[in-house]
Amino acid sequence: MKIAWMARLAREVELRILRKSIVHEENGIKIVDPANHSPWFRTILQRSLEILHECDAVRYRRVMSELDWVVNMPLSFKGARYRKSLKACMIDFSEPDEEYGMSDVNHDALSIYYACSLVHEATHGKIDRICRRNESEEERFRSEKICRSEEARFLSLAKTAYPEAQIHEIPEVDQDAYRQIYRLSNWDHCRRQFRRLISGRHE
Repeated sequence: MKIAWMARLAREVELRILRKSIVHEENGIKIVDPANHSPWFRTILQRSLEILHECDAVRYRRVMSELDWVVNMPLSFKGARYRKSLKACMIDFSEPDEEYGMSDVNHDALSIYYACSLVHEATHGKIDRICRRNESEEERFRSEKICRSEEARFLSLAKTAYPEAQIHEIPEVDQDAYRQIYRLSNWDHCRRQFRRLISGRHE
């Protein structure tokens, strides 16, 4: 009972922080940059939602249904992660290199990349909600394969609509690497997250 009460309290504190850090809201999804870390995060994620809406109505509706928050924060590994307790897509956003430039083509390429992350994490949300899967390695691995497949389906539509944007194909799931990450303890993830935070997320 005490642990459940503390978890609810921690969630309320986290929600208050998120509400104070909203930089954009679209159809119920709040885009959050708690430390005002990035000049690009809001514009890229707004464009991600626009492209998703334009290219793939089915997966856009899924994102709208399964995500309440999109949050820029350092994670234990680069990429994105679904937070079930908040219905949130946590993104370890990487600033574009100065050499990369931000032409319209590069802007769209980066926006499509992060739209893939939204599709992936929203699919995790739907699987969690409908299937109520257990936490075994095999179940998680199957879920990850489904999410990667959904990413790839969206990416195919986006590349047809934006042929100039150079986007890599979605890789197959590396089962061994994925299982190594799955077996890390919460403490291991926290240590990695802290190291990446103090190193500027370059680790």
